[in-house]
Amino acid sequence: MSYFHVLNEELDLMKSGDTFLSKCTSFVSRVFASNILLKLRFEPYILLKAKSLCEDIAEQAEDDFKLSDLINVLYMDFMARVKRSGDLASLNEIYRKIIVRRDNGVSLSVHNGEKFVLGGGEEEAIYKILMERDHVLRGEIFIYDVCGSDADLTIEEILEILLNDFVQAFMRGNGEKMIERLIAALQ
Repeated sequence: MSYFHVLNEELDLMKSGDTFLSKCTSFVSRVFASNILLKLRFEPYILLKAKSLCEDIAEQAEDDFKLSDLINVLYMDFMARVKRSGDLASLNEIYRKIIVRRDNGVSLSVHNGEKFVLGGGEEEAIYKILMERDHVLRGEIFIYDVCGSDADLTIEEILEILLNDFVQAFMRGNGEKMIERLIAALQ
């Protein structure tokens, strides 16, 4: 988990001044670290379900659509909501909802309407994803805005919650609409 990894690097670069050496260091770090590797943790079923949904989306869109694409689209949608929320009260409300989702875990309904709760088990699947440095930075700025330096939330947790919520919404019967919106967003 990363607490302000990119944000701290950016602040350190700003503190180093306007010397030729600092400009070279900044350029090199941005070129070679333009993507950040994040490790996400999911219940194995959620990950499998999300991958199968991506296959369905790819088939309907007649285009390649991987799990990393889905996570990026969900994150960009989330960041658009953050950008639209100009005041701290609105940002705190978004943060509060994320924390509630994180703390409540994941519950799904099966075909007969019976609910089961995922989580609590020792098993988890790891999914590694490369995200653009600037996108991670924007998310870390959001977290810093609502938590300050003693954050209790990471970019990885936000991504995990977004994908869990997507799968839950799909299984509640909103799947067709969601796939249509995703396909429209891709075009």
